[in-house]
Amino acid sequence: MKKFFTLAASLLVLSANAQTVKNLDSSLVFYLTNDTVSTQMGIYEDPDTGEEVEGLVARPWNGASCVSAFNACGIGLESGTDDFGINVTVKNKYTDPENGFTIPAGVYRGVTLNRARLTLAGALNDGSKFTAFTNVKSMILYFIPVPTTWVSGGISLQDFPTGRVEAQYLNDTLGAYSNLAYREVHISMTADPLESDTRSIKGVDLVGFERDENDPTKISVNQPFKWTVNLQNRLDGTDYEDLFENPETKQGEFVNYVCSPDETEAAIDYYFGRLDECRAYYDNDKIASTATGYSCYDHKWTTKIPWTAETPIQLKVKYRMYLVGVAVMSATEGAPVQFMNAADGAKAAWADAAVAYGNHGEEGIETIKSDAPRSYRLYNINGQPINAANGLTISNGKLIFVK
Repeated sequence: MKKFFTLAASLLVLSANAQTVKNLDSSLVFYLTNDTVSTQMGIYEDPDTGEEVEGLVARPWNGASCVSAFNACGIGLESGTDDFGINVTVKNKYTDPENGFTIPAGVYRGVTLNRARLTLAGALNDGSKFTAFTNVKSMILYFIPVPTTWVSGGISLQDFPTGRVEAQYLNDTLGAYSNLAYREVHISMTADPLESDTRSIKGVDLVGFERDENDPTKISVNQPFKWTVNLQNRLDGTDYEDLFENPETKQGEFVNYVCSPDETEAAIDYYFGRLDECRAYYDNDKIASTATGYSCYDHKWTTKIPWTAETPIQLKVKYRMYLVGVAVMSATEGAPVQFMNAADGAKAAWADAAVAYGNHGEEGIETIKSDAPRSYRLYNINGQPINAANGLTISNGKLIFVK
């Protein structure tokens, strides 16, 4: 009996220490949306009596809510994201022709990264740990512009997005081999025409952004913004010289990518150099990763690591983004695409076709029920009210699309 338990314990340790890598023979699309409100049993305060009672309360939707779905599909996920109650109306059906990512016209909840990472790595149900992808071409983020918002006693959102894809090449034993490469994406914001001592709600001149006049958590866009990061190390270090925050000393990180108002998508490249040559500080020869792959102490680019289909790449998304989807693209030309919906939880499975989960119709919608029990109006970034002539209006708790 003792030998049996010793053997069982050994197998458990081996299983727990096992690391898995997924080769991308298919591109993967992860939908990160849910309906506007899902409920669960919980405790809340009765507004009439002030007593705590049991009943249906809003179920949070965040990165932690998605873990079981990713796990069910064989992908590890680690996340500590928040739920600020932001609902997004997508006014037009959007399909990415590159991979089929589709979000119909409708109302959705996305995943809000605040001071957190969405890491595509972590423990799986079988006790192993998912670590990286191979045969990776690029990572795509589908995000919604969320403006800086402060309302006294209410919501406080700052500097959205300051988001970035973090990517790192791993070695044969799945240890860090390259610098942890990243560059942030930002958006320009407009002033709040109604700013006061109790509120400051910016506007965003991107993808047709509009928001509710009274409730900054209700946002409207024409479509999500598509941001692609190529991970195949196509460029030499010198090709990035004009991107340094401090071009004279080449210290620190690259300047942010700022989306232009006329853009609906953008693409950038990353440089991956040897981590054991990286020195992050100009006055310290200690080995430390740099976002750029440039060695600040040695004043030179670290040795470029050639990308191959066998290169394991670990992927993360960090900080202040409102995501409705993520895609990891296969480097195989013409590779098929598989889809999963994080809203399916532990029942999630890969499918050959799927659309984002939310309140919508298949091709479009005439009306959608809103969470608002009252009539209210949207207004644009210049503080001008939007009416039916502008394309949509909201009345009696229903969002009406005017074709």
